[in-house]
Amino acid sequence: MNDKPKHFYEFGEFRLDEAGRRLLRAVENGEAGREWEEVPLQQKVFDVLLSLVRQSQDLIERDKFLDEVWPGTSVEHHRVTANISTLRRALGDDKGAPRFISTVPSKGYRFVADVREVVETNIVAERISTHIVVDEIDANEAKGTADRQETPPEATAGLVPALPHPVSEPRTLHPKSIFLASSLVILFCCVALAFYITSGRSEKAGVAPGMPLRSLAILPFKPLVSDHADPALELGMTDALITRLGSIKGIVVRPTGSILRYTDGERNIRDIGNELDVEVLLDGKVQKVGKRVRLSVQLVRARDGAVLWAGAFDEETGDILAVQDSVSGRVAETLAWKLSGEDRERLTKIDATNGEAYELYLRGRYFWNKRSVEGLKTGLDYFKRAAEKDRNFALAYAGQADSYLLLGLRNALPAQMARDEARAAATTAIKLNESLAEPHASLARVEEFSGHRADAEREYLRATELNPNYPTARFWHSRFLLRRKRIEEAVPEAEKAHNLDPLSLPVNMNLGEVLFHARRYDGAARQFRKTRELDQNFETRQLNYYLYASYAQAGKYEEAIPPLATILSKSDALKGARIEAELSDALHAQGAQGLWRKEIEIMKRDADEDYTILFADAYVRLGEKNEAFEWLNRCADRLNWQIYFLNLDPTFDPLRSDARYAELMQRLDLQP
Repeated sequence: MNDKPKHFYEFGEFRLDEAGRRLLRAVENGEAGREWEEVPLQQKVFDVLLSLVRQSQDLIERDKFLDEVWPGTSVEHHRVTANISTLRRALGDDKGAPRFISTVPSKGYRFVADVREVVETNIVAERISTHIVVDEIDANEAKGTADRQETPPEATAGLVPALPHPVSEPRTLHPKSIFLASSLVILFCCVALAFYITSGRSEKAGVAPGMPLRSLAILPFKPLVSDHADPALELGMTDALITRLGSIKGIVVRPTGSILRYTDGERNIRDIGNELDVEVLLDGKVQKVGKRVRLSVQLVRARDGAVLWAGAFDEETGDILAVQDSVSGRVAETLAWKLSGEDRERLTKIDATNGEAYELYLRGRYFWNKRSVEGLKTGLDYFKRAAEKDRNFALAYAGQADSYLLLGLRNALPAQMARDEARAAATTAIKLNESLAEPHASLARVEEFSGHRADAEREYLRATELNPNYPTARFWHSRFLLRRKRIEEAVPEAEKAHNLDPLSLPVNMNLGEVLFHARRYDGAARQFRKTRELDQNFETRQLNYYLYASYAQAGKYEEAIPPLATILSKSDALKGARIEAELSDALHAQGAQGLWRKEIEIMKRDADEDYTILFADAYVRLGEKNEAFEWLNRCADRLNWQIYFLNLDPTFDPLRSDARYAELMQRLDLQP
């Protein structure tokens, strides 16, 4: 019994136990009266709730959440949004009429419920933990490791064999050690995967010998001891491993963007496996202890959490290249009959020969994966410094190309300057190592927007040939094909990108757009709804426009009204409800013609908003071509995003035989 007073926050029917890290809900239990039942929350979701409750009634901006809940970690705003959505479901809250959490558009969130602070005594908090038991381990190896030094539980949870606790090791690793650790992580994991792929050894887990591995996710590496964490190093290693294994044909490896959300918090393998739609996950931890680098890796079956394979590696930080060659040999020997000679060479080849350059590259990838303008600029600086340390390090130039390209697309650099720099860096990377898919994809994007379409397609095809699992290349290539009006070719490429990266909002949006332009309206509407389900706060104008247009083109006018009302109300829920009622009344009274007339009337009431494409849309549906062309030309003057797909949008099919349509296509440099 713990007699120490405990502190709680109470709001509505809930109680937040800060010390016990539990959320409790009050329930009535007949004569027993009120009791408390626990509401399960993941660690980071609990941290988000605690931050909200502590600052009740105050606006908490998304950046502040990142600083408080994910300090010093590569996390983007969508993680905050996802955790808020999960929290709303746990609380039974309604985003449209919130009792607890109110969204402040484009800013952040506010906890609007009254919060009471309560102090009680004689409350016993219970913690429940789950441990995974490995089916197969080398008992002698585990005993030998344990004999060297007693290991604290937090260093070995779920990993075999146990590794010593570095009691006095400094947090900053020597560049040579980082290079060695990174190389060993990549190569040793290849051994683990090869072992599983070729033999299916774990009979206890129910895996048949020779069972093929079709889909894999590599979770972000963690430190064996949390006090010695180095997120940039650990995520850099993970990214490098994903890139390396992604080149193996026949195995789908989820990209780095899909696994970033699992950087923090507890990991439920089955939930993650379902979310990522993979068969197997690779989970690992790494630590430098004195002069030794130690890592522990396990392959876990997604459907039931069974550990299929586990092992550890322990090596002196001596002759780096000798150790690397030794492990590379083991990989090649294990996979010799399974991989082609080209695949085997790519798998075991490490481009860097300078440990410091490799460390700089890993840190560059960490910041680049943030995808913010500031993160891209910081990553670019690291990539440049890596190239200065090792002029033959192809990945450093590939990182520069990726950075310049995205900085140009984000308008953080002049477009022409960004393209020129990206082209130069990508070309250098390809000259140094032609087998890297990333610089080929970046060069393709540059050539596409420079008007060199044949060169662009050649580079896209080369990128997907080198790494069939690289979703960015598939995504960009599908957009390229769509712009060229090769829609039936764009569909399978967009589907492949989606299969590789099913949790990416841009990739999901792209598949919906391609299906819409292919005139597969029901499939497009399903895809746009699915995109919104991935993030309930993802209510972009682009998504709602395409969802509205998909329903309208299919003649499903009732379904078209809600997304149209959301656009016209600028996502104001109360205003949207009124507009939705107006549109619905007009449709029921006068049919589709009444709906479009009412839409025009509503838009004219809001003269400050740019509804040019929607005016054109409404007038063409009414059959009033002169007005439709007037608004399309205004849209071209303002360079609205929709205008660049005007030659594809089926809404404007009735205008294509008009001479004014050909003139507009020529003006916009679009294929008629």
